[in-house]
Amino acid sequence: MARRFIDLDALALLPRLLGWGPLACAGALALVIGCDAPGDEGGDDEASGDEASGDGDGDGDGDGDGDDGPPQFLVAGIVVTPDGETGFGALLDSLDAGQTTDLSSALTFPGRPSLAVSPARDGSLFIGQLEEPTIQRYQVARNGDIELVGEVSVAGLGLTSAQGTGLNGLQIVSDETGYLFDSTTMSVVVFDPSEMILRERIELEGLLRDGLNVGLGFIEQDGDRLLVSATYSEPGGTNEPLVGVAIVDTLTDEISYATREDCGFAMWSAQDSAGNTYFASHPAGAGPHAADPERLAPCMVRVLTGADDFDDDYLIELSALTGGPSGGIMRGPGDQAYTMVYDDSQVPITEQNATTIQLLPYWDFYTFELGREAETVERVDNDFQVSSLSFGFAIDEVDGEAATPFVIGADTFTGQGGIYDVSNPTSFSERITVTGIPFSIYRLR
Repeated sequence: MARRFIDLDALALLPRLLGWGPLACAGALALVIGCDAPGDEGGDDEASGDEASGDGDGDGDGDGDGDDGPPQFLVAGIVVTPDGETGFGALLDSLDAGQTTDLSSALTFPGRPSLAVSPARDGSLFIGQLEEPTIQRYQVARNGDIELVGEVSVAGLGLTSAQGTGLNGLQIVSDETGYLFDSTTMSVVVFDPSEMILRERIELEGLLRDGLNVGLGFIEQDGDRLLVSATYSEPGGTNEPLVGVAIVDTLTDEISYATREDCGFAMWSAQDSAGNTYFASHPAGAGPHAADPERLAPCMVRVLTGADDFDDDYLIELSALTGGPSGGIMRGPGDQAYTMVYDDSQVPITEQNATTIQLLPYWDFYTFELGREAETVERVDNDFQVSSLSFGFAIDEVDGEAATPFVIGADTFTGQGGIYDVSNPTSFSERITVTGIPFSIYRLR
């Protein structure tokens, strides 16, 4: 892949660009922005340059004997320019505090593709391209060199893009099995990530509903299962009080389905320490409900680990819980979790701005213990606010140690973001400053 350079001066244009409804609610940002509108919207392997030069393991040291070095991480995100979106991947040797990503030497991609890494942590990076129906496998060396080592086209399966659901629609569960969840065709593509060959495409027919648009949310892994939520809206754009989940058995590729009709727009997800999966309404639904209480209330439901249906005894109305316009769910330490609450004192919510407050950098984090939400909810005492383009994830920084929970905070006014350690639920600690809008971190090695 050729390395290109990002025009950092163009970041100053981000606030104006994100004010354009058609841009903010289209393409790669359809899941991220979460508009209160209609739903979501085999190749031959190539020899890598490192192998050709005798570096069989691809780590750039020339020895070919495997990688026993320190971890290597990839910070992924986008910048927005007048020409569109550019995805970036900035390499880091650690997640130590005090770092700023250097986008002048970052890996860049057209638009914002789906990214995934190998569970083997061997430097393999998988990219589901936005602008073409191709899944590619790259080998990333420690010095930043990147080589294409395999690719497979999904065009023959009826897909025009390999971006899938967007943020984590590309899932690599083993050396033999990978999945691409596609919200456009409402299907799952199963492929072999080692040989880069297609196995099958499975339609998510159990999630379809006559007369309703349907979109897919984030994907969570529960043992040998992958769970993805479905959200529904009327053709006119109103979100429906209906949430679905497709449960993929990664050993058999069989899929089961469940739905419930007392929650909706539940695109975000997180898990507790027991592996139970929680699905929460996107923050984009907070403004419309605040402006008109008859609109769908932000909510949270769950599927217990190993279960094939929703837990009927569990339903949380997020705005009622926090006392303000709320949405989203992010993992914290243990059974702690975070949701986002809009600060209405900054810019009051009206019918006119209800669908755009998600872009304003006036959101606070609230924390609570999953299962004891009402007794434990409180505002996180941070000295900053962010837009609702904030996501949570956990990553083990050191082998053998517990994973560290992180959240990403983005400021759409400045076009910059931060990666925060949220191990302490009373106050976040910034680790990485990102010149751009970050979406996630991946551990390559």
